[in-house]
Amino acid sequence: MTRVVIVFSGEGVESTVAALRTGAAAEGAGIRLRRLPGGGGALDEVLEAIVWADGVALVGDVRSDQDDPAGQPIRRLLDAGAARRERLLLDRTVVVVRTVGARPTPELLRGVFSWDCLLLASPSLWPSADASGRAAGDAVADEVLGRRLARLAGALRSAAHPTLRRAG
Repeated sequence: MTRVVIVFSGEGVESTVAALRTGAAAEGAGIRLRRLPGGGGALDEVLEAIVWADGVALVGDVRSDQDDPAGQPIRRLLDAGAARRERLLLDRTVVVVRTVGARPTPELLRGVFSWDCLLLASPSLWPSADASGRAAGDAVADEVLGRRLARLAGALRSAAHPTLRRAG
């Protein structure tokens, strides 16, 4: 069974989390939900869930964090994950970043790349998204994204499929 964890923070992300969960469940994935602690809360439980997972969805409302990027819960998680990269072993993990309120910043995406994982494009990055990062038909798009995350993560996990290799 493919394992997916949905890690989320902020207000107003419940419908996005629900749609991702529905899509991943439709593909038969086992799902865990983890809310990121605010402030300086411990991230150990969240990082353990990420290690458990084949696919990770990071969902955050970044509207309230625009003035203080260092304080963003997702940014703190990415930094903590990068610091523990040798123990996290995320090179066969599929990660999707789904932001609400604004498109993901280049710094946020660089943080995901520092995990040495496979990044799956989300509606936040699609050309049809408006300046807030929202695309038309969000619930449908997010459910499809949940399906794609589970399907790709399952393909990487399965020994029956060829391993994807890094170019170069």
